[in-house]
Amino acid sequence: MQFDYPKIFKSHRATGYDDFVRAYIPFYEHIMALLPKLIAQAIPEGNRPILVAGCGTGNELLALATAHPEWQLEGIDPSPEMITQARHKLTAYSRVRLANGYVSDLPLGACYGAVTLLFVLHFIPDDGAKLSLLRDVAKRMLPGAPLVLLDIFGRPAELSANLEVLKLMMPPAADPAVVAERLRTLPNRIKYIPERRLATLLEDAGFSAPQRFFQAAIYGGWIAYRKVSLRTSC
Repeated sequence: MQFDYPKIFKSHRATGYDDFVRAYIPFYEHIMALLPKLIAQAIPEGNRPILVAGCGTGNELLALATAHPEWQLEGIDPSPEMITQARHKLTAYSRVRLANGYVSDLPLGACYGAVTLLFVLHFIPDDGAKLSLLRDVAKRMLPGAPLVLLDIFGRPAELSANLEVLKLMMPPAADPAVVAERLRTLPNRIKYIPERRLATLLEDAGFSAPQRFFQAAIYGGWIAYRKVSLRTSC
């Protein structure tokens, strides 16, 4: 099941993505620095490829490639404009492969040793599409391989309260009127879910119960492991 992600990230939404995430996601650079460490301590033995699903402009891939030049890295994203930016950013890294498309387009025998899914799931409706994506990811992972996921989450009242916290975390140069309008309309533009629902979706898709390792205002980070019992071609 697919969604209209390419329509969301086109023109200025794509070209301005890097500036946006650094302004609106607290500790973004810290997250990028932490990502290689999280994967390194959890990845199964063997030099298996690592997938960055919804790789956007390539920031996660750049962080991983810089920290571990020996890793085989693959990034996939449905937005052609985001992939174009990622290719430009990663020209010096020969062990990084990029593709324009969806996880479901990847071969079932890919057998990734780790997958990241950062700031993607909250764009997908919880009408079976979230679960479908997580299942597509799980089917292409080695048993015991880690999935690192970051997303916007919460119950409605919880999200509302944390949006007020996020306002306090904005950079000093941010226009208060622009920030207020963006955060006011955000709950209607994304498909956020509570943490308990996320845990249910992950377990239904074939992952262990997620462990939360990060939270800042509306954003959370979890690591879950692909169940050994899940049948797959890996």
